[in-house]
Amino acid sequence: MVNKILFLHKYTVILAMFKPESRNKMLDSRLRGNDTRLYAVLLVSFFFGFSGCTPKVLQAPPNPKVTLSVGATNISEGPPKNSLSVTATLSELSDRYVVINLKKGGPANQRYDYRLADSIIVQPGSMSASVPLTTMDDTLHEMGEIVTVEIDTITYGSHSGSQQQTVTILDDDPVPTVSLSVENITTLETVPENSTRVTARLNTISGLDVVVNLMKSGTATERADYTLANQIVIPAGDFSASVMFSSLFDTLIEGNETVEIEINRTKNAMKAPSAMQTVKIIDVPPPIVILSLENSAISESGLSNKTKLTATLNVRSTLDVIVNLNQSGSATAGADYTLADRIVVPAGRLTASLFLTAIADQVSEASETVIVGIDTVYNGVAGKAPPYSILIYNNN
Repeated sequence: MVNKILFLHKYTVILAMFKPESRNKMLDSRLRGNDTRLYAVLLVSFFFGFSGCTPKVLQAPPNPKVTLSVGATNISEGPPKNSLSVTATLSELSDRYVVINLKKGGPANQRYDYRLADSIIVQPGSMSASVPLTTMDDTLHEMGEIVTVEIDTITYGSHSGSQQQTVTILDDDPVPTVSLSVENITTLETVPENSTRVTARLNTISGLDVVVNLMKSGTATERADYTLANQIVIPAGDFSASVMFSSLFDTLIEGNETVEIEINRTKNAMKAPSAMQTVKIIDVPPPIVILSLENSAISESGLSNKTKLTATLNVRSTLDVIVNLNQSGSATAGADYTLADRIVVPAGRLTASLFLTAIADQVSEASETVIVGIDTVYNGVAGKAPPYSILIYNNN
């Protein structure tokens, strides 16, 4: 019996070469157990041909070309129109499962912005199959986001050229509103109370950077009386951002000044109806500097060859006060005496001093004079006092 089965398997190709009615006649005789008749028919037909039979050529399995398409090029971020079909279509029927693996890209994020299967499977006998692309709703205002879909690999099929499909996810969230606020509405001209924080705040978080351009006006002058950036940028995902307003110290007695700050233009947000803030700069009179002298006459050498000069403020300052000195007279600096060019009163101090020291030489000469006064003052003003004359007498 085993030999008969092997014989039949060996000549299956011969059976496939005849028309169906001839094959049925042969198979009927086999099923009735008439093996001899079946073998005879096969042998005779093989050597002499079979009347009324036409050979059939065996064909390779189908290898359809696959075309990719999408139901629409735009899709809403939220329901009800937040889903569309991604379809794979075959060029011909296949008796096998055709698996199309997808490649996804674009700025849109598959985890947070949309859902799409990794592959499409076309059933045997079907010309096409589809999978849904469904967007994920959120509350962030953002630009339209792009999803790209294309064929990566195909099982039991082939590509039909480049077929990348592009879908834009349209945002459906409202544009946020931005408003301004200041931390302190008054500042002083001097540190540490010379600054305040200016904040731009959204009513809801945005998925885009929000740019707030500022407009400044008032009695104060920018860069002379204060500094403030021209814009505030709120990064995507944040509620607010701030910049610093800083008033500048000067030596003018000018009274209090004001700065009005408001929103000029915005990007990716709307301006709140009332967005102006006012900052008052409180004028602080500068400290007055008085110069004093310890001794008006010193010798060229010995223990009495120097004298002390002192700069004194009427009030403490939060800044270093720099007193630049003016020097003249018949004595020559560096040859007859030494004296620094300036006195620095540190912040928080009332006084600072330095020494004028005579330089000894072996030359017999007449007495010489040094005239010292205040030239300029930085972070203060000079008091009304005449310059000092210091006599350097020769003791050779």
